[in-house]
Order: sequence, then C-alpha cells, then structure tokens
Amino acid sequence: MTATSPALVKELDREIKTMLFPGWWRKVKMETEVEQTLFDTCFQKFAGDLDTKQLTSLSEELMNFIVRYNP
Repeated sequence: MTATSPALVKELDREIKTMLFPGWWRKVKMETEVEQTLFDTCFQKFAGDLDTKQLTSLSEELMNFIVRYNP
C-alpha cells in the first residue's frame, strides 16, 4: 500500500465499526454492506492508480482480514 495506509485504515475503521457486531459476517446484508463500503473506499482512494481487478482484489483481501479479526 501507500504512505497513506494508516489514514486509510483509520478511515475504514471509522466507516465499518458500527456495522461490526458478534456474528456480523453471517448476516448476508451486513456482509454485503461491509464489502460495499470497503470497495467504495478503495475505489475513492485508488481509482487513478489501480484498475478494477486490483481494486476488487484489494477490497477482498481487506474483507478477509476483517472477517478473520472481527468475528
């Protein structure tokens, strides 16, 4: 990632914190909302630097990390 990574992480944390509760990822609606938020934020930050495939991959990796560490 770039030098702005800490700022991006803080922004993502702020945006999804209210969506995360125990078992959130088992609820399709919540999982979809979190995924959409991650993708939208990545798109806003990196649209000029990454193509759609890379943006999708980045947001998927972030989602995997969030599911793993926020059960």
